[in-house]
Amino acid sequence: MKVFVKPVLGVFIFVFLQLLTGWAIKLFFMPLTPKKLAASIIVSGLITILILYRMRMIRRWTVYPMDIKWRYTPSAFAAAIFGIFAGNVLSEYLNLPNPMKMEFFSMIRDSWGIFAIVVFGPIIEELVFREAFIGYTTRHSVPREAAVLLSALAFSLIHLNPAQMPFAFIMGVLLGLIYVKTKSVVITSIIHIANNSLAVWEMKKLGLKIDEFSYITILGGERNTLILILLSSALCFLFLRDFYRKYHYSRHKAKKRHHHHHHHHS
Repeated sequence: MKVFVKPVLGVFIFVFLQLLTGWAIKLFFMPLTPKKLAASIIVSGLITILILYRMRMIRRWTVYPMDIKWRYTPSAFAAAIFGIFAGNVLSEYLNLPNPMKMEFFSMIRDSWGIFAIVVFGPIIEELVFREAFIGYTTRHSVPREAAVLLSALAFSLIHLNPAQMPFAFIMGVLLGLIYVKTKSVVITSIIHIANNSLAVWEMKKLGLKIDEFSYITILGGERNTLILILLSSALCFLFLRDFYRKYHYSRHKAKKRHHHHHHHHS
């Protein structure tokens, strides 16, 4: 259990710094505008990553795109599309309360707010929940499945919003499984950014009418909806399995760099 102390502490630091910077901005820079809220997300995110890097939980090369075997990634993206779709429809089906809706609407009125939600937030969350949590624990001999599930649970809980929790858990498992295979946050960040972009685009397009938008109505009832959730989940599973079969991790370029460096010193 000792191995989980650092990752749990990492998540705690992430949440604590977000609350602290938000509170500091409220205290000293009233009124709280979307720009200021975005600034607090960006500042707290950067400090979090710096701390986790100093704690040796984040490795630099997790963000290197050249270590990715891109030709095997389409099945990972396809799995993500079906998984995200199933998760979205399921979230609507569960119909949980959404107390943070208005906060999101105010954030997306500002370009900095959109940047924080769509680009910056996802990259920071991937570094915290995938690299620092799953990466660190699996490097310290925690089984991959346990690391992925616990990180997804933490990822779900920090959203503090019932409407987002089931979806965040599904997303956490999906991104965790992709991360475990690539040992990189590059693919998971792209998927996370795409997901948040879609959510913001929907909110901008539909505005407050977003509540009237319903998959269940479009799909013609709950039975069809459930069938579609199962079908999407099955496709997600098949594509993910295909990705797992084909993708083999190797840091060959980095190894070469290291070897080259080593050679000079010998």
